Amino acid sequence: MSVIHHLFDPVIGAILLLAASLVAGHLGRAGLARGLVIFTLLALTALATMPLAPLVAKPLEDAYPRPSRPPAHVDGIVVLSSGVRTGIAWSRGTLSDSSTNLRMAAAADLVRHYPGAKLIFSGTSGGTAAQRAYEFEVVEDIFRGLGLAPGRALYEKDSRDTWENLVFSKRMARPKSGETWLLVTSATHMRRAMGIARRIGWTMMPWPSDYDSASDLRYQPRSFASDDLLILTRALHEWVALAVYWMRGRLA
Repeated sequence: MSVIHHLFDPVIGAILLLAASLVAGHLGRAGLARGLVIFTLLALTALATMPLAPLVAKPLEDAYPRPSRPPAHVDGIVVLSSGVRTGIAWSRGTLSDSSTNLRMAAAADLVRHYPGAKLIFSGTSGGTAAQRAYEFEVVEDIFRGLGLAPGRALYEKDSRDTWENLVFSKRMARPKSGETWLLVTSATHMRRAMGIARRIGWTMMPWPSDYDSASDLRYQPRSFASDDLLILTRALHEWVALAVYWMRGRLA
């Protein structure tokens, strides 16, 4: 999956095209080499300056909006990890720039509204057992900074992808019929996560934590041109992941 998703990364694509232009030049195909360089420059300029990223992200983010009314009662909350930049968070003693942090902040806010709800944080960045243990120390510290008491969250520490996030979390939660469970993840990621929840028979309510596109598709210039490339890369990754999960029978 990781190899496939890297092929859809605009930056990786640009590198491959430039590499192809070098090969073409070495083989004496000067016209082809110039054409590849010009195409790469035009493509990167278009991706960085035109509002293409929100167009790709919006259908994903509109699939499962937050409910118009918060539920009266919540039995449990599952927040999915997208990885934690442990070195920065631990050494600085504060949040680093990561979608996981936004998901955690949304989950902490929900816990304040639903103090009796069970909270499950699911997933790691991978690595050795020691590295995973260190990551959850950082996560616990971040939750504490967000106002949660130590031990308030349960940690699902074995999953390596979104499928395992939901399967292992359900095993831990043991949800009963009629219970209300909220699923917290980025809006771009929600379509895949909810598809998996339906596939494994877990009725959940989506609670997107953060968005990359406006509801009316108004173009909002970014501070840096590379910001749109990052949004586009995330959205393309999700579209590819949806296709892969669908082919593997992991979505409903």
